[in-house]
Amino acid sequence: MTELIHLMEESPASGQLVSEVITAVLSHHTSWVPTITPADQSLLRASPQGAYDPLWAQLSDLYGNIGTVSRISRTIVVGSNASFVRRLLYILSYFIRCNEVFQRLTEFKEDPDSLLNPPASTRTTYDLPEDHESGSPASMMRSISIPKRPKIDTYT
Repeated sequence: MTELIHLMEESPASGQLVSEVITAVLSHHTSWVPTITPADQSLLRASPQGAYDPLWAQLSDLYGNIGTVSRISRTIVVGSNASFVRRLLYILSYFIRCNEVFQRLTEFKEDPDSLLNPPASTRTTYDLPEDHESGSPASMMRSISIPKRPKIDTYT
């Protein structure tokens, strides 16, 4: 909850973005549904032989393939503000539940016409600490280590 509050405080525009992203994830990536259903109403589909396949269950959770309408979704977050992206991923990983979530940093080719590739002078690369924990933040009790931005009073 602390990370969500920090995201909302950064700027009014980011509050609207966070709201829309969470709505999109809850609408299209439905792996969160079994986590709130009563214990007597299982949504897991068994194969015709009656065997449970843990690999299929993990894939279904990871790609949100839950329910009678088979729909697979993938959530990709791209941004230039590493602190904002990391906080957003932390919040979204509460809803996108699977065994482990990994971060992959991708280097883009220098292409001045690309909208996804800002000029090298405006890019910053951040390294993850070596002692980071894997797994979903829903199971962690402490917040991730993101430096807090100083509050800037613009109304003085």
